[in-house]
Amino acid sequence: PQIDWEFVGDQQTTVQSNFFAKGNTATYDRGQNHTLPQPHSVVSRYGLEYNSTHFIWYINGVAVRTNLTSNAGAYGFPQTPMQIKLGAWVAGKPDAPPGTVQWAGGQANFSAGPVTAFFKNLAITDYVGADSKDPSRNAKQYYWSDNSGNYPSIQIQ
Repeated sequence: PQIDWEFVGDQQTTVQSNFFAKGNTATYDRGQNHTLPQPHSVVSRYGLEYNSTHFIWYINGVAVRTNLTSNAGAYGFPQTPMQIKLGAWVAGKPDAPPGTVQWAGGQANFSAGPVTAFFKNLAITDYVGADSKDPSRNAKQYYWSDNSGNYPSIQIQ
């Protein structure tokens, strides 16, 4: 699964929320843009809450987008434990697929650099298979009881 914030270099006043599930990349129309003055130069707080019923994107404590399990439709709903990654990538590189280069605003212009990103901190709360924080829950590992990729198959030890 992939649920993310995307800061596209040529979009100076928007940040994009996006998601994918179960490898379904048949379409790339899940992204939504959120207006934010100077997202590349003003410090803001970005959040994401993800559980079995929904995922919600937050900017500065305000929910800007909500996806419910019941509304996932053909896109699917991310249902499994995932990795957390924070980084930057060049979507407009010469060997990228044309649609990716177009989404990125064209080919990257490396002579216009340097390009920098600053991250103040990253905080993660694992709900340990629950739908909200529960201090009484503890986990050593997650494992799957079958190959369905569905939420009920996730077991917690």
